[in-house]
Amino acid sequence: MARNDRKWLQSVHQVVLDGLARFDEQPLQAPQPRPTWRRLRAAGSRLWLAAGGMDEAAALWDPAFEALTVTPGLPADEVRRGAYDAFLRDAAPRLRAAGTGEDLAGELAFLVTAVHALRLARRFGAPVAVELSPGPPDDAASLVARARRLAALGAERLIVTVPLSAVGLIACGRLAAAGSAPALGPCHSPRQAAAAALVGRASYVEVPLAPLRRVAVDNGLGDGRGVDRKALAAIRDALRALRDQDATATLEAAVLAAETDGDGDETAEPRWTRPDDPDVYGLDTLWTLPPALLDAARRLAEQDIRHLTPRLLRESLPDLLPAWNGDDRARARANGPIPVLSAWRYRLAARRIGLDALMTFSALTTARKQREDLDQSIRQRLH
Repeated sequence: MARNDRKWLQSVHQVVLDGLARFDEQPLQAPQPRPTWRRLRAAGSRLWLAAGGMDEAAALWDPAFEALTVTPGLPADEVRRGAYDAFLRDAAPRLRAAGTGEDLAGELAFLVTAVHALRLARRFGAPVAVELSPGPPDDAASLVARARRLAALGAERLIVTVPLSAVGLIACGRLAAAGSAPALGPCHSPRQAAAAALVGRASYVEVPLAPLRRVAVDNGLGDGRGVDRKALAAIRDALRALRDQDATATLEAAVLAAETDGDGDETAEPRWTRPDDPDVYGLDTLWTLPPALLDAARRLAEQDIRHLTPRLLRESLPDLLPAWNGDDRARARANGPIPVLSAWRYRLAARRIGLDALMTFSALTTARKQREDLDQSIRQRLH
């Protein structure tokens, strides 16, 4: 998205409004409250629903939920089944006429995501958090520009979720300094939550519960019970302590998907298949906040956000914000959203990378691939 001048933005904004008018979602009838999420809500967490399709989200919706989330993969599914064909046929020539550059598919993907999020907001009467796909490496300005555009399209109905990375922390901090209220995610540990709160000044951190359980199950470490709740409780406690010190106003939002266990024991301790697995893979990073890391995050927070660089953040928080290389990205892309821990065993055991950092890196790598798939699906629908 190379264009950002006022006239072009106004033209694109009208495309979104016209696209939204094509759909006639009726507000969801308020469902009866269910006891499924009672324990989790009572513990103090805000609950956001990871939206699947419109009907799937409606079947899962509960009054305890405060918002929904949209990942790049959701609009891709909708585009592939033809739900946005009419919108694309109308929008593509208008964007060309308005002077959109070569990346027409990328711009259309951005707009489809916005329209879909606004449809969800209208149907459920709740805010929708839209996860920005990772942009060019170390390009905070690109993330800030996309976040501002999305916020302008949705006003109070959309929450912009910035990728939790070194460049994402800087972009989020700049947005917060300008008066925005962004989220950061995905967050898997109190270490990441502290960095998001102190450096990124995020209004929310998104904590996806299903991957926290799946990382144990998929890697044969145990049944996963207690992993998600223990990490969430540690994140909640860390942020509460920072709020009590007036160091942040950040809140955690537990992101629930269809496979999330709503009846989990909030106090259950994880059980491991092999007693040494937690040490080998550094699972303690999911629920501990070392004082040295907290001090490093505080020192970064004292600096002017305009002058922070991704390199400085990586040097200050090396295992939380590692410098991933091309081989790492290829491996994460092959693994998918849940990392195969044996492929990272030695670096995890040596604490060169944290498991929380690896899980977020894997999720963001998958998000990047989903965005590429969305772009490709749009190209195919246009021809």
